[in-house]
Amino acid sequence: MGFGDVKLLSILSLLLGKSIFSIIICSLFIVILVNLIKKTDKIPLGFYLSFSTIALFFLGVLQIDL
Repeated sequence: MGFGDVKLLSILSLLLGKSIFSIIICSLFIVILVNLIKKTDKIPLGFYLSFSTIALFFLGVLQIDL
């Protein structure tokens, strides 16, 4: 987990609050599935965090109140 992932998680946690845990669980589940298929050593988490945030938002799990 690099510093870019930390910055992305901090911004998402400021926007979403406790919903960040569902994003982390969803993205880690996707990372595990992809890692079983690709068998790579380093996996950039930023893409999977962004993808799971957008997917959970469109599925109605997340509600962003600005």
